Formats: sequence, structure tokens, C-alpha cells
Amino acid sequence: MKKIFVILLGVLAVACLSVRAEAADGLKIGVMDMQQAMNKTNKGKAIVAKMKKKRQKEYGILQKKNNELKKMSAELKQDAFMLDATTRAAREDKLRKLTRDLKRYQEDASSELIELQKMSAEAMYRDLSKVLNEYAAKEGYTVIFEGGRQAPGVPGSIVYYDDTVDITDKIIELFNKKFQ
Repeated sequence: MKKIFVILLGVLAVACLSVRAEAADGLKIGVMDMQQAMNKTNKGKAIVAKMKKKRQKEYGILQKKNNELKKMSAELKQDAFMLDATTRAAREDKLRKLTRDLKRYQEDASSELIELQKMSAEAMYRDLSKVLNEYAAKEGYTVIFEGGRQAPGVPGSIVYYDDTVDITDKIIELFNKKFQ
């Protein structure tokens, strides 16, 4: 009885392995680093350059407003003892208003940049997904995982894959051809 059980167990193990091998024969797996693709496409580089230019413009405006604020504050401190109470109070109110306006402008500029970045990333993701889906269907991929070389232990990361299954460069090439 024990021999029959061991033989049946062995036959079952061989059968499972052969079924698994047959299923793997038709399986085509790919890996794509979406972040790398978004940064290395021509369109992605243009978006990054546009964001950098906008950020620098806003930074310049903020610097200019901040310098004006510092100048007014210094003038107020210097002239404070020579000014009458009404004039000093008016200048202090103006300084407080400009400080609030600067803070509000900074918050608005930051929100605008974040929103622009979000919209650009979503549009890039949609376009990359279209190219990826077309390529996957054409080449007969069963599954394509999103993942780059992330730190081990990061949720959703792929711990190991052979570089031969990485299709990121191919997708970048196809994307650049499609969206010139």
C-alpha cells in the first residue's frame, strides 16, 4: 500500500510538471519600465523641459516679489522712527498685504505646476499605453509587467527579470516614431 501511494505521488508530480511546462510554452512575458519610458521619449523630454522652463519663470517672479518685500521691510525698519503713526501703520498694512499676496502667489504657482505635471503625466501614460498595447498584441505577449529596477522590498516591484524580457527601449523607439 505504501509503495502504491509513493508511485501514485510520483506519477502525479510528473503529470503536474508536464502540464505546467505545456502552459509555459505559450506564455510570452515582457517587462516595461514606464517611468523610464516617460522620461526618455522625445515627448517626455519636451514635457520635462517645458516644466523646467515654467518652474524657472515662476521662481524668477517669486524672487523678484520677495526682493521687493525685503526692500520694503528694510525701508520700513529704517524709517520707522521718523514716520508718524498713521503712515507707519499704512506701510505695515501694505507690507502684510504684500506678504499674503506673495504667499498666495507661491501656493497658486505650486498648485498650477503640480496640476500641469499631473495632466502631462496622465497624457503620456495614455499614449504610452496605446503604443504598448499595440506592440503587445502584434508580438503576441501574454502579459507585460510594469517595473523597473526598484529597490528590493518596494511593493509592486519585480525582484528579478532577465534583460531579454525588457521591452522598454523598443516601446520608446515605437513611441518616438508614432508621436514625432
